[in-house]
Amino acid sequence: MGTIACLNDPYWMRLADVRVLTEVDNPDAKHLLEEFEGLTNRPQVEDVLKAQGAKVLVAAFDPGEITGRTPASAGWIRLGESNLYALSLNIPAPAPTAPATLPWDITGQEKP
Repeated sequence: MGTIACLNDPYWMRLADVRVLTEVDNPDAKHLLEEFEGLTNRPQVEDVLKAQGAKVLVAAFDPGEITGRTPASAGWIRLGESNLYALSLNIPAPAPTAPATLPWDITGQEKP
């Protein structure tokens, strides 16, 4: 999300081996956090991201801006020592599936 994380510094994406699904544009990078929190259609934006399979939203912030003490900064997690932060989109993990069974046992005999 935002110019810095998406356009100005795309190399982190390759280094992190992540797949970028979409971009949440924000031309005013100085107020990115407040503008995202103030979006009247934020739930719809998050629904679109989730429908595309996104697990987190990544944006660049000044490290002093994300304190976790304000509603706007709650939930953002700093990625290493960078100025990039991730916000989980709370997608439930897929239900575990039963391990596949083979039609024969370890000796090579077919199971009844």
